Amino acid sequence: MRAPQGHRKAAHKKTAKQQPHRARGKRLGPLPGLQRRPVLRCCRVLGCLGGGAIGKESQVLRIRQSGACEITIDTSKGIDVDSDVGGAVASDQHETDEPSAVVESGTASSAGDEAGTSGGCSLANEFVEARQARQDMLNAVRAVFAWVRTEERIDRGQVLETTEKLIGNVLKHHDAFLALIRTREFHPELLEHALNVSTLAVILGQALELSPAQLQRLAMGALLHDIGLLRVPANVLKKRGELTATETTLYERHPSLGTAILDKTGGFDDDVLAAVQEHHATLDGSGYPAEVSPHAGSRTSRIVMVADTYDELLSGQASGVPLAPPDALARLYRDAQRHRYEQELVSLLISQIGVYPLFGLVELDSGERAIVVRVTPGRLLEPVLLVVTASDRMPLAEPRLLDLAVHEGGEPVRKITRLLDAEREGVQIEDLLAKAEGTLHPAG
Repeated sequence: MRAPQGHRKAAHKKTAKQQPHRARGKRLGPLPGLQRRPVLRCCRVLGCLGGGAIGKESQVLRIRQSGACEITIDTSKGIDVDSDVGGAVASDQHETDEPSAVVESGTASSAGDEAGTSGGCSLANEFVEARQARQDMLNAVRAVFAWVRTEERIDRGQVLETTEKLIGNVLKHHDAFLALIRTREFHPELLEHALNVSTLAVILGQALELSPAQLQRLAMGALLHDIGLLRVPANVLKKRGELTATETTLYERHPSLGTAILDKTGGFDDDVLAAVQEHHATLDGSGYPAEVSPHAGSRTSRIVMVADTYDELLSGQASGVPLAPPDALARLYRDAQRHRYEQELVSLLISQIGVYPLFGLVELDSGERAIVVRVTPGRLLEPVLLVVTASDRMPLAEPRLLDLAVHEGGEPVRKITRLLDAEREGVQIEDLLAKAEGTLHPAG
């Protein structure tokens, strides 16, 4: 974070059912462990947008854990299989080399078939599970930070355990965890900020295909990046309005204070230390600490910097006014074009979050309100929606599906005008999804 909400610095100002898989047209038996889920999720697991080669047992495990529903085996790039092999393909994976596979990111099922399923359970259930998992993670972060406040050190084992759980939760609840990162007011306890930044960093790390060890170090650095703020006087963090020169100096010491806490604890990798020390060392030289060269920053710290800045914008710490996700992404993109942040990482973050994320509440030009229930690759501005209110915002007795990419004769072409904050609007996403279960996931 750069400053508590609304702060204007007086000194050192900064510009601020299981589906069969397919192989060459042959229908094979269900792949054990794979359940129904939009194919796009599999691409995210592999860390790519256009598909990827699978050559390791660990990659197969990640796909199983993600709940992806369908793969296409490209036999020109791997080992072909006979149609009578059927479901034995996956069960024999420990004894033979897996064939290479290309996961289709451009394939999307019809709204009625896939929109309401996610890993074999309803979208409502996934959202509820993700919300509980996130609350459990917040409690874990609270326990980690308690050590800093009372002991001025970190329980490294506790951090390791917390980040391992986080990586698993992000893999399992990717879209829901993103949806739960929202516009909000700043809280000096820092729990939500730390969890959001580590969540975003892990998503970026997975997209960059970091190794498990690298991803672990990234998650740890992101979780702990602002621990130095826990040693900054509470009145500075809570102050609304302009900071004095002295307060600004105290605030900008937090990277060094955080590094000192990790040094005192011992046992932390250099990547973790770098994330704490360098996450404000912007590429244009306008950041801090002054002793950190903007061109010497590690890849880890630059990933954390982008994730940190985006979440700052959501809570208003960078501009004084909390921004909606699309506006925060637009601001971040403009700053990246000015070489303040690494453009590749900012573009990657935008591609992962999307324009209208799954579970997002949107308003149409008709005045109707709807929940995003599927995003089709290549049609990011035209997702599949579950319309839940009429134009007068009265709840519909029977919510209906609307695919913005399908324009039928006589039907008006609808467009999304804005993304809403469900919590501020008093909308319970999981309740509406549960109510529409018959629409989203029809029997048979």
